[in-house]
Amino acid sequence: MNKSVYTSEKGTHNMLSAARLLVRVVSGMEIAGAFLFLIVPVVVIGGDEEFTILLILVGVGLIIHGIIGLVVASFMTWYISTKQIIYLITSGILLLLPTLIEGFHFNLFFCFSCFLYIYAAVRCIKHNKKAQEEVREERERKEALNNE
Repeated sequence: MNKSVYTSEKGTHNMLSAARLLVRVVSGMEIAGAFLFLIVPVVVIGGDEEFTILLILVGVGLIIHGIIGLVVASFMTWYISTKQIIYLITSGILLLLPTLIEGFHFNLFFCFSCFLYIYAAVRCIKHNKKAQEEVREERERKEALNNE
């Protein structure tokens, strides 16, 4: 397959850039939010309560997830694999889970991050569909030239 087909069309390249940017922004937000989960519980609540331990574990999980998100975004090249799209959708769904914890007051952050991950996955799916259409059109054009 010819990679130039994917990058030559401005619309396809813009969709890919938008999806990569969304994943990078959400990953950065996760890492920044994670540091809040690591700092705020110790300063405000203290270090002995179970809720503090829960917040610290959520913070560490968000840091790890944010780093993985940055790695996934860096591997979003001319074609986005199904594994990457599944990662984005699963991440969006998993970020909704902390909102189910009673007394957890960071619901807006998690809902917004969830929405951005799922939106990035939708953008990636649209990118892949458009890229496949472009490849098909390119093949048809080459076949037409070869037949002439």
